[in-house]
Amino acid sequence: MPNWKKVLVSGSDAVLNNITASGNITSSGDIFTNTLSTIEFTIGGDGSTTVDSFDTSLYNGAIYDYILVDTTVGARAGQFMVAHDNGLLTFTDTSTAHLADLVTPEISASINSPNVEIKVTDGGGYTFKSFTKKL
Repeated sequence: MPNWKKVLVSGSDAVLNNITASGNITSSGDIFTNTLSTIEFTIGGDGSTTVDSFDTSLYNGAIYDYILVDTTVGARAGQFMVAHDNGLLTFTDTSTAHLADLVTPEISASINSPNVEIKVTDGGGYTFKSFTKKL
């Protein structure tokens, strides 16, 4: 049986089942995956705003490395983890102290079947930025 090779031509789109490399892989653009993502969400009001969600049938949890930044003064950075099982949910947020704002935004997670929803409350004027790993 022949062992066919594909030749990639510069400027073309390649569809490959697998890539194996013995050295480094570099990219001049974004690399996309269904388990790693970035989020940048500007929060309009002080109510409860959903900034991300994931399907409980696809993922058992997620880890968010995040920063909340106000348009004027106020910021905090941290990491939170959320996991669920059989309708139960656990959530832990470890972050820096919040800088210079009278109202501190709250981050929370809840199950709204079939999704886990990540929400920010009292975050009007803030931008939520995150690198997210869904597991």
